[in-house]
Amino acid sequence: AAFSKIKAGLKKIAEAGKKAMTAIRAGLRQVTAHLKILATVATAAFAAAVKSMADFNKQLALTGTLGEEARAHLGGFSVAVKQIAVDTGIPLEQLNKALFDTISAGTKASDAIKVLGESARLAVAGGANLATTVRGLATITNAYGISGQKAFRMVAEELFAAQVIGKTTIDDLSENIGKLASTSAEAGVSIRHMFTALADTANVSANTEQAAVSLRQAIMAILKPNDDMIKVLRRAEIPLGVAAFQWGSLGE
Repeated sequence: AAFSKIKAGLKKIAEAGKKAMTAIRAGLRQVTAHLKILATVATAAFAAAVKSMADFNKQLALTGTLGEEARAHLGGFSVAVKQIAVDTGIPLEQLNKALFDTISAGTKASDAIKVLGESARLAVAGGANLATTVRGLATITNAYGISGQKAFRMVAEELFAAQVIGKTTIDDLSENIGKLASTSAEAGVSIRHMFTALADTANVSANTEQAAVSLRQAIMAILKPNDDMIKVLRRAEIPLGVAAFQWGSLGE
C-alpha cells in the first residue's frame, strides 16, 4: 500500500513536471516569436536608418557641387543640418534641399547655415514653407549685401513682423519680396521701412504681389522721374533721386 502511494505520488509529480515543461515550451515559443518580430522590426529600422543616412549624404554631396567653398564646408554642413533638424523638427531631406537652394541663390557657403537656421525657425514660428522662407531671406540678404547671424535674424524678425501687421503671410512676403528688394536697396530704403511699407500697402490692396509691384513702381518713379514727376517732387520740395529717400524714408 505504501509503495502504491509512493508510485501514485511520483506519477503526479511526473505529470506536473510534464505540464510545467509544456507550459515552459509554449512560453519559449511565444518569446521566440516575439524576438523574431522584434528582430524584423529592428532590422527594418536599421535598414531605414542606413538608407536615410545614405540619402542624406547623397543630397549633401549635391551641395558640394556648387563650388569649392561649398565642398570645404560639407563636414560642418552635415553636423549643423542635423542640429537644426533636432531644434525645429523639420525633416533632414527638406533642410538639405533648402541648404542647396540657399547657396544656389547666391548666399556664401560660410553664411548658408546661418540663413538656413533663421529660415527654419521663421518657417516654424510663422507656419510657413521652408523652401519659400529660404528664398525670401536669401533674396533680401543678397539684395542688401548683408551677412552675419545678427543681420539674418533681423531680416527674419522683420518678415515675421510684416506678417503680423499686414494682411499677408510669410510665404506671400517671401515669394514676392524679390520684386521689391533690389529696388529698395538701390534707393537706400532700410529693410524695416521696406517691410513696413509693404505691410501697409498689402493692408490696402489685400494682395502682396500687387503691393510689392506698386511699391517698386513708386520707388522707380522717384529714382528716375519723368518730367511730370520732377514737377510734382519740386512742388513738394522733395529732392530728386536717391536723395528723396534720405530726406524721408518709405514706411515712416
